[in-house]
Amino acid sequence: MNLRYKLVLSIAIILLSSLLPYLNTLQGDLVHDDKFAIVENPDILNNLNIINIFSNDFWGTPILNPKSHKSYRPLTILSFKLNHYLHGLSPYGYHLFNILIHSLNSLMLFIISYWYIFQDNITLSLYTACLFASHPIHTEAVAGVVGRAELLACFTFLITLLLYHHLCISTNSSTQINYCSHIFVLLLVGVVTGIATLCKENGITILGVCGVIDLTIYSRNNVRTAGAFLYKLEYSNAFKCCKLFLMRSLFLFITLVLILFLRILIQGGELPKFLDEDNPASFSTPLTKFLSYNYIYFVNVFLLLMPSRLSYDWQMGSIPLLQEITDERNICSLTLWVMILCVLFKLSYYWIKSSDVCYKPILYSLVLLIVPFLPSSNLFLRVGFVLAERVLYIPSISLCICIPAGFNLLFNKFKIPRLCSLSLCLIVILFSLKTYQRNKVWLSRESLFISGIRDMPNNAKMHYNYANFLKDNLQTPEAILHYKSAVALWPSHASSHNNLGTLLEGEEAIHHFRSAIAAKPTHSRAMYNLGNRLAKEYKYSEAIDTYYSSLRVDNSSSDCWLSLTAALIKTQASVNEINFSLQNAESTATRSLSNWLNLAQMYLDVGNLSKAEVYFTKCIEEIASILKDGTENCYLGLATVYRRNNELVKAERWYEQALQLFPDFNLAYTTYGSFQFNIHNYKRAVELYRIAFNTFPIQTEENISNFVQMLLKNGLINEARSLIHKHFNSNTQSVILLKLFIQIEMADKKDLYAIELLTNYSSIVENNEDLLYFKAIALRNIGNYTEALHVYQSILLTDANNSRVLHDIGVIYHILKKYKESLFYYERALDLTPGDPLIMQNIQKVKKFIP
Repeated sequence: MNLRYKLVLSIAIILLSSLLPYLNTLQGDLVHDDKFAIVENPDILNNLNIINIFSNDFWGTPILNPKSHKSYRPLTILSFKLNHYLHGLSPYGYHLFNILIHSLNSLMLFIISYWYIFQDNITLSLYTACLFASHPIHTEAVAGVVGRAELLACFTFLITLLLYHHLCISTNSSTQINYCSHIFVLLLVGVVTGIATLCKENGITILGVCGVIDLTIYSRNNVRTAGAFLYKLEYSNAFKCCKLFLMRSLFLFITLVLILFLRILIQGGELPKFLDEDNPASFSTPLTKFLSYNYIYFVNVFLLLMPSRLSYDWQMGSIPLLQEITDERNICSLTLWVMILCVLFKLSYYWIKSSDVCYKPILYSLVLLIVPFLPSSNLFLRVGFVLAERVLYIPSISLCICIPAGFNLLFNKFKIPRLCSLSLCLIVILFSLKTYQRNKVWLSRESLFISGIRDMPNNAKMHYNYANFLKDNLQTPEAILHYKSAVALWPSHASSHNNLGTLLEGEEAIHHFRSAIAAKPTHSRAMYNLGNRLAKEYKYSEAIDTYYSSLRVDNSSSDCWLSLTAALIKTQASVNEINFSLQNAESTATRSLSNWLNLAQMYLDVGNLSKAEVYFTKCIEEIASILKDGTENCYLGLATVYRRNNELVKAERWYEQALQLFPDFNLAYTTYGSFQFNIHNYKRAVELYRIAFNTFPIQTEENISNFVQMLLKNGLINEARSLIHKHFNSNTQSVILLKLFIQIEMADKKDLYAIELLTNYSSIVENNEDLLYFKAIALRNIGNYTEALHVYQSILLTDANNSRVLHDIGVIYHILKKYKESLFYYERALDLTPGDPLIMQNIQKVKKFIP
């Protein structure tokens, strides 16, 4: 088999190994962090916004904002933006892009292995690439769309490595050095490294990899020779031997310093701030920190070797801290370091002996394992995770080189080529099957979060994430259960307390909001939610103080300013204070649907219709055109603005547009129906409510009441009766439904049946003034004036100034020809409602009979 055919066949096998295991990810949604980095990221949603990408972090927050995560990856965001430009938020294209980049990385690794590591050995290079293509540890980086940062960083990492290899080899193989070409390639290395760092921060580690490889492989002989000259104190000869190596090393160092300086400059000299729940070991005592870090290093290496137990999150209890030297897990850490020291000793031996048979693969394995992992090691900076499988994407190359190299040693020693080949093929197949199976976990938020609870039941974050999913899907009881599990596992987890509080009522909710604030005194959202809960309890003064506390922590929360405005209105605060709060709400509103919609609703509530119109229109023109979901209320809000402005034609047009765009939106039918009823188009109102009730059988009592009134107005008493029977039978304790029931029977002149119903439900009637009033009217209608008077008088015992009851008593006495008594009650009613024409007319009538 000729070389070209072998290469083509190898490329085909690598492509199959990288594509087939990940084909099922094409069916997946945008899950977990994809929601924040893509679906809710304003830098991606706004097609006109590109400049902000270079001033915002990975999640769309300004990099200089104190709340910023400080993860600066603009080129990765640009790739997401390209996806969004081509096909919006459809997940297919995002996943396809990831798979293709992963395939390119596998091919790049094959090229580097073939040219530089295994020295033209196609078989070993092929196994290396196939192991990398199919390794299950890559699932998070490939199946999770935000893992693209790792993929792009790796791609540019490998390109830089390829360039540097070419530079070193061309230098060593030439008798004359072309310095211009040398410097050009070095500059190219620096540029590509910068690009790698703009994809993800760990891209900068390629500089360290290049430096070590240059020292230990390409400049090895020169360095040893220079060492001999230095021993003889011949400094000039030592410098000549290492001149190019020193130049390259100096360039790598300057590039490193320059990139770090620019990165620190971009983020305003601030480092990201993390909590103990993100990385507990980094907040522990020196001994615990040392022991825990070393064990975590072991777990990382073990996952590369045995990726049997994988998880999308390793925080909060997944790996308990090592607090004692006697902890048996320290044996694992010690074993790892003994193995590394043995490898270093062996490498030192090979370096001295100039043996290349095993030297290069072992060296590459060690360098690519350690150097790219350094940013995640907590040695230089605190990171925001305990362990993350995605950050092992580049370090996994070490294992993929090491395994074929190890089998090659076995082959050379025991002459068992078939067994070695079969073993490597079996590993690739097992890896592929594990990867394919693991991908299924990443197909949806639900499958991902359920797998987390199954794999890491003691991880509070798993319960918290699953509870968030359940909450989003309105599965409140189950969400409460998992939030409580998270709190039980990690009592100081502020976010669990906060989210749990939003699902509870009364004092229990307040308790969890206060617990969240106690666990994290700067948790402005918990303060905001506590203020909202206090406002619901009518404790407006306390709510206002809580809102101000929240704003002292974060005065950029438009929602909090809006809630403060509402509370100030309730307490009849000064106009200046209300306007100041509302102006802050407007000035801090970000380009988001929730901010603009809440602002528009507040302006609608305070009667500033022109401002309300502006923000409802912004929602429709700038957000609904990009993201339809969640914008239903924008159309209804704009229709309400025009209805209040008495621009009925415009209002009707926006109601119709809401129905056209959101045919499954119940509120669109009921609000439009109420609008039609108010403009006396009763037939159309009934039609709209019928659609709503047929499509959405479960309705609020307010909607049921409105529909009944519309049916009665159209003379459809039987339909109204059928409707109320259906709903009242399932909720016989509802006062509102019972009122409607009575109203229908009385409208159909069935006063006796109405009285019978009221008698049957006397326990409800006795405590409700309206139902007692209906009973009195029904008794009056059937001529039972004595009993009617008795019921009316019982109402006056609790509401002595009820003008309609006083008037009705006057009517009964009028009918009974007790004119003096009638006049007494009429006049009392008139005192309470001066100028009422009906009462005045009845007074004139009764005075004619009084001498």
